[in-house]
Amino acid sequence: MLTKALDARFRELGLADGDPGREVLGRRVMDLFESGQLSAEDLRLALSGEIFNANPPAGASGL
Repeated sequence: MLTKALDARFRELGLADGDPGREVLGRRVMDLFESGQLSAEDLRLALSGEIFNANPPAGASGL
């Protein structure tokens, strides 16, 4: 489920393989997952970029 959601979002954003934005999104989702805080709403926010704007991960400018 996670891979499909990420791949779909990458396509929507036009992020090709190797694009740093893919890693930023992927890391944020994994951070949420590893912290046990990955609800459906968290995933939606992370993939929409809303979480990045509110609390960007270190080294990221947001998407």
